[in-house]
Amino acid sequence: MSMYLGIKTSEMQSKNSNEMANKTVIIIHDIWNKYAENDKIDKRLLYLQFISTRFLSTKLKFTAYGFFPIDWTLLHTIVASAATYIIILVQLKR
Repeated sequence: MSMYLGIKTSEMQSKNSNEMANKTVIIIHDIWNKYAENDKIDKRLLYLQFISTRFLSTKLKFTAYGFFPIDWTLLHTIVASAATYIIILVQLKR
């Protein structure tokens, strides 16, 4: 039960982080648009545009040191592995 709560907490934090990252992209793009309307584009604003488009094209993922993603697929894998292990143990006891 505590493992489920830990995974659920991690998944919720990653979801909140994804939402915040998407909001950040929108804010960055709005700042760039404000300066673009006034024709005040310089080198720093072009870099801001680059960062904005990179954030838009890159999906934010949380992983365990790059080995596997921390999301609902992890919980599914843990439950499937535990069920398989229990079935094997029950069959070996007979």
